Amino acid sequence: MLKRRYPILISGKRYSPEFQTDQQYAINWKSVLEKAYGNHAICQCPSSGARKLSIKRREGSDGFHLARFAGTGHEHSNDCRFYAPAPERSGLQGYAAGVVEEGDDGSIRVRLARGIRVQTPQSEERESPILNRAPGKSKPAMTLLGVLHLLWSESRLST
Repeated sequence: MLKRRYPILISGKRYSPEFQTDQQYAINWKSVLEKAYGNHAICQCPSSGARKLSIKRREGSDGFHLARFAGTGHEHSNDCRFYAPAPERSGLQGYAAGVVEEGDDGSIRVRLARGIRVQTPQSEERESPILNRAPGKSKPAMTLLGVLHLLWSESRLST
């Protein structure tokens, strides 16, 4: 079963998956996360490693949630909801450092070789000055095929 919930340790106290998800404990779970905000939690999935989680505040609301620390997804069990493959085993090793960045909240930022914003075309009547750009180093970036592979692996379609 993918995305399985496991017990969580917060300040030395263990919280079961039922306590984390059942509606009858929702107010108590929110209170636990609010009190522990700024600290970290430990996932109790059957794996090796620190399995640290951060407690994050949701933007635009008074809610809180758990998120894995950036770059620590491979420390979790394969079926854990906080699991992510290690970069050196996921195909991301083919890209330079900084092309794919994982945020503290679990989000992923990708630097693309081709921008995805559509710019309005300039009118032909207006003369645009020709810019002579000096040759320089180009920034490392990911191709669109690379983004497709990243989406495929992040959505766990390969497992």
